[in-house]
Amino acid sequence: MIAVALAIVLSRFLPIVSFIEASQQRVMSWGAWGAVCYPLLFAACNILLLPGGILAIGGGFFFGLWWGFLIVLVGNLVATAISFALSRWIARRWFQQKFSDNRMLRALGPAVERESWKIILLSQLHPLFPTSLLNYFYGITRIPFGSYMLWASIGRAPGLFLYVYAGTLGQARISGNTDFAGFGRMPTKGKDHKRDSN
Repeated sequence: MIAVALAIVLSRFLPIVSFIEASQQRVMSWGAWGAVCYPLLFAACNILLLPGGILAIGGGFFFGLWWGFLIVLVGNLVATAISFALSRWIARRWFQQKFSDNRMLRALGPAVERESWKIILLSQLHPLFPTSLLNYFYGITRIPFGSYMLWASIGRAPGLFLYVYAGTLGQARISGNTDFAGFGRMPTKGKDHKRDSN
């Protein structure tokens, strides 16, 4: 929820959140293709270190609980893989110079070497660690790519699920429907049109 609060504050001064919301609405207007493009939009926000909490909540609002969680999780996996690869194999030296100035990440480095999977898991669960930035940081460590993908995904899944669930609460409030069983279905234009006509 920290990311959501930060996004609200930033929206008063910067057009970043407005841009994300506009992009989100545009993707959703593409119908079924929106479900394909939405994970890519979520991944792009994470790679560019933009606030992705809005999109995670939007996943639940537009697609329901389980479809939304799956779509957001896929987007997170894509972002994690690309960010890690950029840091390890493409711009490793540049990222090492940038992270050398960060005391928190410098202190985290030796701990990663000793307790790799535990540190990865705990850092993903901790609300104060910027998970998108951690993808780049772990890329310059000795952690294997497969191990990082596994533990980072496990660590982020609970937080993503909560964001998506929050989106379904907004969906229920707008539609006036309190039946949570329907949150597992992906909405379609046809069904929405029939519901409105009734």
